[in-house]
Amino acid sequence: MTTATPTPQPGVDDTEPEGTAAATTVPEPDETPEKERRQKNPNAEAAARRTQLRDVEAERDSLLAQRSNDRRQLVENLLDSETDLRGDGSAPKRLNKTADLWEFLKGTPDQFYDDEGNLDKTALADFIDAGTEDRDYLLKPARYTGMSAAQATASMAPRGGLANMATGAPTWGNALNPRQP
Repeated sequence: MTTATPTPQPGVDDTEPEGTAAATTVPEPDETPEKERRQKNPNAEAAARRTQLRDVEAERDSLLAQRSNDRRQLVENLLDSETDLRGDGSAPKRLNKTADLWEFLKGTPDQFYDDEGNLDKTALADFIDAGTEDRDYLLKPARYTGMSAAQATASMAPRGGLANMATGAPTWGNALNPRQP
């Protein structure tokens, strides 16, 4: 038995166009059964997009909460360490507890940051000043810094200084306690 081989005819191209055989036998990588099912059911496609959207929103919310916590911690650390928020040498009001800024004054960490993400110390100092205007119980007592420790000790000594005590000159203590020799 002999087989006849087709003879090429002039003007007829009997070769298959490039890629047609591969297209019918090998599916493209993105043509998966899942995608085919979604194409058949548009509700499945919408459900998949909603699920993806919820995942992205959850991640966004997590990152925003983390940023807010970081900013809160930075503000609290600044309030604990910084004595001059304005940078002008003025004595700032200091809170007893840094948590009072959030609990009683109802501050939010983001309100003390500018659009570029930098901490605005002046806005923080102004907020504390305004919030504690009628609530002195939230503030630490102001420290008197007008004199040094040596000056304070000298001011408690009897008039004339410590020399009067050494010489036996009369003092208020001697006058009020006559039993001392």
